[in-house]
Amino acid sequence: MELMKIHINELVFDCIIGVHRHERTSEQRVSIDTEIEYKYTGEYLCYSEISNFIEKNIKEEKYKTIEEALIKVNKLLKLKYKNITKIFIKLTKPDAGENRIYSVSLIN
Repeated sequence: MELMKIHINELVFDCIIGVHRHERTSEQRVSIDTEIEYKYTGEYLCYSEISNFIEKNIKEEKYKTIEEALIKVNKLLKLKYKNITKIFIKLTKPDAGENRIYSVSLIN
């Protein structure tokens, strides 16, 4: 058994996320970066499948906070892929501020 890590950088899509009125009615662009450590025992983790899973969940759930989205996605990934040992996931809202970029990350 070997310990592996996959990296998914700049998974970009539009979704409903946020607590402000305009964020609940208009989609905004988000970017996801993630590193997933897993036990490799001959079966690999498909980064395309994981990317699609993350995007679909965040789009469908329309989370109110980035924190809520990260916690839920983390839990769901670990349930779906039992060989995951550690996840770093960061969600960025690149257009949320006039002259700044907001991000929140979870390490678990």
